[in-house]
Amino acid sequence: MGLNDPLSEFDEPGKSEEARSEATPAVGKYAWVPDFIGKHLRGTSVRARMAKGVLWSVIAGVFTRGLFVVLSIVIARLLGEVEFGKWGMVQATVGVLANLAGMGVGQTLTKHLAELRNGDPVRAGRVFALAASQAILANFLVAIGCFCLADILAWRVLRSPGMASPLALSVLIAVTLGFAMVLECALAGFEAFRKIAHVKFAEMIATFIVMVALTKLFGLTGAIVGFSLGKIVSIVAYAWMLKGQMRRARIPIRLQGAWKEIGVLWHYSLPSLLAALAISPANWFSLALVGRQPGGFSDMSGWSASERWRGIVGFIPQHIRLVALPVLSQLKGAQDVRRYKKAFLANLAVTVVMSLLIAAPVALLSPWIMRLYGPSYVDKWDILVVLLGVATVQAALGVFAPLFVSSGKVWMFFWYNVLWAALLLGGSLRLVPLYGLRGFIWALLVAYIASLIAHGVGGWVLLNRQRVNPEASRESAQD
Repeated sequence: MGLNDPLSEFDEPGKSEEARSEATPAVGKYAWVPDFIGKHLRGTSVRARMAKGVLWSVIAGVFTRGLFVVLSIVIARLLGEVEFGKWGMVQATVGVLANLAGMGVGQTLTKHLAELRNGDPVRAGRVFALAASQAILANFLVAIGCFCLADILAWRVLRSPGMASPLALSVLIAVTLGFAMVLECALAGFEAFRKIAHVKFAEMIATFIVMVALTKLFGLTGAIVGFSLGKIVSIVAYAWMLKGQMRRARIPIRLQGAWKEIGVLWHYSLPSLLAALAISPANWFSLALVGRQPGGFSDMSGWSASERWRGIVGFIPQHIRLVALPVLSQLKGAQDVRRYKKAFLANLAVTVVMSLLIAAPVALLSPWIMRLYGPSYVDKWDILVVLLGVATVQAALGVFAPLFVSSGKVWMFFWYNVLWAALLLGGSLRLVPLYGLRGFIWALLVAYIASLIAHGVGGWVLLNRQRVNPEASRESAQD
């Protein structure tokens, strides 16, 4: 074993369906992969499982994020500056509603399906049935609430009556996005990342075609409906694939006895939901402050354009995080502290390096990138640069989510998000009236830096309090 191979410490038999079916990728499904990458995909070790998951997630991310950037440029030119700013407000609204619709069950499903799919399939089925029922009920309530509150938010909060219809229609995106996220996270619990990647390819192509066509015909309304139709494609595909995974793992999906798992909702779903809700409303109200300013929606077009590029910086860390949670959960269940710590630190190092490698060239090209959206966007290049800094800090911060979730410390994650929300709202109330959108993004950067420091301290304490399984520790030391 080489000293320069930090993931070599993770070698141990894996149990994921994809790991079993892809034990020799160099001569099968991964013959197209260069040897310097393919050698890390062989076998069923934890290292190979993480490498396979990251590979497919990154491929899907490059394709979908890249096409989404092109889509945002096309939509910006079709809608115009003010309407594109309103589209940014719709996306912020969707962020709040989708978290409500998902009810925090996504990471709960990933964690528990990863832990239970082999050892206790009956319980895994109960957890899934309960979580899915919770998500369906939440989607129904979100739809009703959104339609009832759209006029109030448009007239009294945004002071823009014309936003009432777009806000009401945003529930279409929120509900479809919420269902898609739940199903994707369930598939992630089976480490079915190749299948997830295939769905994302199909979804993105459908979204691009339908959204451009409907935006050209119906403006902002068409953009909202088109995006929702793309998500419906992914829901159908995810549901079909998940049914097959459940059948192969012999996991029965029954509501009978599901309430025995109500503790799962309290310990994982509820704090995950509250952690998300601590962030989304703070972000929404801060952006609403921008929209209320004179020329606010025109100003927000810079946010709508820059937000997609911010997403490019975060897409690799996001997909690494999706892969890391089931792996860390399994190592945590085995009390293999040595591999657990090394997996987390490797995840953190890769995330930071990849984020910087992506953010730096985009920042250097920011004036030319913003010009693609139209002549009025050229002087908003500084907004993109600051948001790239935000994305880099946010990516590092996201590494701690699998750590807290796999360790069962989701409430700890919630309180950190409360701190972030308080800092963002306080900074926005102070800076937005003076500097508009630029005041908001500087407040956002400060909030993320402070939150990263707090997460770092808490993560260090958590890692050093792990309880060791002597048998797992001996196996790890022998690798």
